[in-house]
Amino acid sequence: MKILIGPLLHPSSQICNSVIYDELGREVESHTGGKDGNSFVVYDKFNRPVLAQNPNLLQSQEWMFTIYDEIGRVCMTGILTDAHNRAYWQYVLDQTGINPGGLPSTSDLVNPALIYTYLINGFNNVSSGNSYPTSIQDAVIMSYYYYDHYGHSDLSPFTFNPNFINDVDQDLYFNTYGILPTLRNMPTRGLLTGMKERIVKAGNSLSLYGDWTVSVNYYDNKGAVIQTQSIVDKQLVGSQTAHYFKSVSTIISDFKGRVLQQIPSHNEVTTQIISGTSSTVDIPTKIIDKMIYEPKTFKLVSTKQKINNQGWMPIISISYDAKTGRVLNKNLGTVENQALTYNIRGQLTGINAPYAEYETPLSNVTFGESIKYDYGFTDKKI
Repeated sequence: MKILIGPLLHPSSQICNSVIYDELGREVESHTGGKDGNSFVVYDKFNRPVLAQNPNLLQSQEWMFTIYDEIGRVCMTGILTDAHNRAYWQYVLDQTGINPGGLPSTSDLVNPALIYTYLINGFNNVSSGNSYPTSIQDAVIMSYYYYDHYGHSDLSPFTFNPNFINDVDQDLYFNTYGILPTLRNMPTRGLLTGMKERIVKAGNSLSLYGDWTVSVNYYDNKGAVIQTQSIVDKQLVGSQTAHYFKSVSTIISDFKGRVLQQIPSHNEVTTQIISGTSSTVDIPTKIIDKMIYEPKTFKLVSTKQKINNQGWMPIISISYDAKTGRVLNKNLGTVENQALTYNIRGQLTGINAPYAEYETPLSNVTFGESIKYDYGFTDKKI
């Protein structure tokens, strides 16, 4: 047991931080000063945390669970309603130690409708291709993680969108960086291909957990994500209106992983039923962010943004000292100009320092900061 205490505090004080370890050196119980109660962790035979409980979950007799596949990747998480304590669950997983009594039967331990088999043996999906469980008794599954391929049923609505190449300034990138936009890579063994996450609504009741967000990742030949897509399930508003959201985000990077262009697009589809007739409105929004770098040093010099068919808008432009490489000026669109100054040791001494010290009016300047290291200000500024 390890207890961290401050001066004039007794170890039994609720203000102390304490950690309890088991015989294998695993943290099994802890207390954070100021919290009303302790936190507990249960481990499987591979020393992975599979159940966790904080003071709030303890009061509601709930556990957060994590289920792994046969090669150790997280594949499901959720909330389990169960009144048993940490010692009970650790014995169920280890089958060693002091028998707490009230143990599940042998058939319960292998029943796929119960959580025991998933906590003890994990979820066999890689070699067998088993379908993910849609429900577990006394539990609410909060998230699914999909790997290796796109054949999972939840990922079937998605298709890679190659049209982003039409939005890329190919001449700029090829002439400047000597590269073209990266295309999709098909082999995805070992990669996270998608996720399904439950939307947590207001309130603490599990009955309020309803809609899902499903997302998918597409990769290039170096294993970097180049496109993500997500869908939010229909959300009913009353009984006459339904909203449906879909987004596609594409990332173009160079050989070092620097983002050259990012293209997020969103579609909000609203369906209304009036007098038995449905009407659908699809509102698309496409945003293109372009990052420009110096050809030799690859330092970011400007970022521009374009929304739908509008013109390019400057977001930020940066200029550097040719000798030291330090940032000299930042222009935040047409809103704010920032001049940076340094001392001989290279320490930042100010951002628009005259504006901060002397309240000197400057064009497009609303922020100023002056930093002193060896001496203070001659006049106090309030």
